[in-house]
Formats: sequence, C-alpha cells, structure tokens
Amino acid sequence: MMESIAESIKNESKKGHRRSGSNASSTTGHSRSGSTVSATSQEVADITTNGQVQETSFKEIDISSDSGRTTPMTMPMSPADLHGMWYPTVRRTLVTLSKLYRCIDRTTFQGLSQEALQSCIASLKIAKEGIIKRKTKTDGQLFLVKHLLILREQIAPFHADFTIRETSLDFSKFKVLGFHVPQNQPKKYRERMLTINDLTDRELRARYRFGRAGLEFITDIVRADIEHPTKRSKALSPEMQVLIALRYYATGSFMQVVGDTVGVDKSTVSRCITRVSTVLASKAGDFIKWPSEDRKREIKNGYYENGGFPGVIGCIDGTHARIQAPAQDEPSFVNRKGYHSINVQAICDHEGRFTNLVARWPGSVHDSHILRCSKILEHLELTHKRVEDGIVLGDSGYGCKSFLMTPFMRPTEDCHERFNRAHTKTRCCIERTFGWWKKDSTVYILEYVFTQKRLAL
Repeated sequence: MMESIAESIKNESKKGHRRSGSNASSTTGHSRSGSTVSATSQEVADITTNGQVQETSFKEIDISSDSGRTTPMTMPMSPADLHGMWYPTVRRTLVTLSKLYRCIDRTTFQGLSQEALQSCIASLKIAKEGIIKRKTKTDGQLFLVKHLLILREQIAPFHADFTIRETSLDFSKFKVLGFHVPQNQPKKYRERMLTINDLTDRELRARYRFGRAGLEFITDIVRADIEHPTKRSKALSPEMQVLIALRYYATGSFMQVVGDTVGVDKSTVSRCITRVSTVLASKAGDFIKWPSEDRKREIKNGYYENGGFPGVIGCIDGTHARIQAPAQDEPSFVNRKGYHSINVQAICDHEGRFTNLVARWPGSVHDSHILRCSKILEHLELTHKRVEDGIVLGDSGYGCKSFLMTPFMRPTEDCHERFNRAHTKTRCCIERTFGWWKKDSTVYILEYVFTQKRLAL
C-alpha cells in the first residue's frame, strides 16, 4: 500500500497541473476543490516553512460556457492527496518502513523500525509544541493524537514488536548508605595460639594422635606441595597446616571450633584440610605397596611367630568408613548396619602396615565382590604357582582359593580345629590394624577425601 502511495506521489509530481480540452481553442488550469488541506495540516506547513504559507489553487474553465467564466469543479480524492494531509515525517517514516519490510530480515527490521518510530514521535512532539505556541494547547494535543493513531494503524500490517522496554535503577538510597560503610577498613589478624614447643610427646598424641617425630615425618612428606611461595598476608607454614588438619582428624569437631582453638578463620581451616588431605592421598602409593620377595620372607616369619600359621604374606578383610550421605546414588552407600559408608578392603602385614587398599566401593557391596573386581586378585592368580609363593588369610566371607585360605565352616576333626585356631590367631592382625586406624583418627582422612573430593586410594 505504501509503495503505491509513494509511486502515485512521484508520478503526479512529474505531471503538469494543466489539462487541454478536446474541443477548446484555449487551455487553462483547473482545480480540485475537494482536496483542500485541513487547518491543522496547514499549521504544520506553516511551521515547516518558517511561517510562509504556500497555497496552490487550481481552476478549470468551463468550456461549455461562451463567456469563458470559470467554475470550481469537484474531483475525487487520490491516495496522494490523502497522505498529503499527514505530517511529512510520518509520511516519510511509513514509506521507508514499507520499503525495508521486504528487503531485510525480521530481527533487523524490528530494530530499525523502533529507531525510526522513536525519531518520528520526537518530531511530532516538536511540531506539537510549535502548534501550541501559535494556536492553543488543545490544537497541539489533537495534532499529536491524530498522527499517533495514524502510526498505530499503519504499522499494524508489519507484525513487528514496536514496544521499547526500558529499565531504570534508583541509586539515590545508596548514597545515604555509602556514608555508613567504613572506608579502607584494615585487615584484622587474630593471634595464632598453635604451638607444640611446650607440649610433651604424650600431650601431642592426645591432641594430634602422633608424637613429635611422627608430626615432623608427615610435615616433611607434604611440605613441598603445601608450602606457600611467599609470606604475604601472614601465610601459614607447612607445620601449622599439618597440625590444623591432624587436629580435625583427631577430634572430629566442627571447623569453626578448630579455627577458634588455633586462632584462624573457619575458611582457612577448610583450605588446610583440603590441601593436606589431597596431598596425603596422592602419596598413598609410596607407602601402600605390595611387598617384595625379601619383604615377603620377613612377613612369613613374623606371622608364624605371632600365630603359628606358616607361609602367610598378608591378611585380608573389609571395614566400613562412615561418610556423609552423598547426593548421587545415596541408597547404595547404606551398609548392613544402617549408616552411609564405603567398604574399604585392606591387606596388611604382620606389623599392621597396609600392603593393599581398595576404597572406592559403596557400603552395600559385599567383601567378596570387591575382591573379585580388584587388581590384587588378578596379580595373585598370575603370580601364585605354589605354596611357597605365600598365602593370604581371609574370613568365611571370601571363597577359598589356592592363595586364599579361609576357616572351616563345620570342623569335624581335631586337625580342623587346630587349623581354625591358628587361622584366627594369625588373621586377627587385620582386625587389630583396623582398630588402630579408627582409634587414632576419629575422622578418617579417607572419609574426608571421599566426601569432599571423591578420591579413591
């Protein structure tokens, strides 16, 4: 529609306003009195031309009269005449939008149309103010309402969202609040009350479950990984980080309580525990490893002296390490005792040192299943050829194999009874090792690492 209007305006501007009659000897101009401009549009024209009124009157000679008098003649109103009554900015905006509608995509057209309408409306407001100065306030408002209605009607076929959403923020109240905020508040460092110089070995064991030599040994293991490169912001030393973590492991108290006891913030306690636990777990392979042939001979002699069972290189069993309820697959972590845990499979030597540890299975998994899926079973099946290679003792929960001895379920002879007694006396080493482990650490390192970092030793 807008393209046809623009084309008609262009064509009529090229044509003359004079027409010749077929039977007349002289030709004069004619006028279409039906296309007279309204008073409001005339005011707009006055504004745009700086007050200079330009009127064009066209007259047509009635050739049927001999006197040659002129009479006004009514002509039908064309689309060009109809849109000539619109404010020029409105007319040009609609013609421009009609041409762009078929040339560009919808998203781009919507953005350009919003900017065009904003400029058009701003121009209408300026014209309204001019009319108010020359006429009355009512004339200016009617002019604005008229053209806004024209815009709303003409942009409907474009099916575009011309709504402009604006968001404003009120910061007036922040100025008042800013006066109450302390500026350049200095950092406050609490006095750190952690010291072990005045504590005896017995007092250290009561607080950290390790003596002085043990604390120094653990610190040397993790020092290179937890030491800060600078002393900026009073960074904690490796010794203090280890003591904070061990205090948490030993007491099982809240981090806030541990922090208040030591003289650091709760977040600092959390970072120390995470850092020390992760480093200790990463170094588990340096200490938990399968014995060599020379070490196996020492273990066999040790077990024989303790329980009288020959050829034993290790005792195997499982224990439950309590954990917090995990967010994923929570039911599978509930063990037969009714609490959440991970089932830890361990093999130890005659001195209570772990030689193999598997800690990645939920508490509901049976001990025998963990052994079937572990690498130690594969290793024993490949390397065990005869009794001299060594055997492992396990309880009745495991299946009896050439390298894994379990007790008789229903002994019927004296030799069976003696076998079971020697088996129990020797295998109790793994139970004793679990007791030491759980007694020395109320909160297991394994529990914290699994819950927070999901690491498996």
